[in-house]
Amino acid sequence: MIGNERTIRFEVRNQGPAIDRVTLQQIFDPLQRGLNPEASYNTDGNLGLGLYIAREISRAHGGEINARSDERETVFAVELPRSK
Repeated sequence: MIGNERTIRFEVRNQGPAIDRVTLQQIFDPLQRGLNPEASYNTDGNLGLGLYIAREISRAHGGEINARSDERETVFAVELPRSK
């Protein structure tokens, strides 16, 4: 975790295949699902709402969540305001 007087930020990092640019732009939209949604639809119960809900929770608390991905790692970062 990192932060300053006004905000706190934490990141979740994962090494593995990069998320393509188009998927990354839509990853927080409702009903969006991974790199191969057809393969996992009936087997894992994933509805594609998890990251959308995480974004809405972050926003409800005055913060934001974002993601970046390259050939080395994928990083999801949440930044929230500190309470007064």
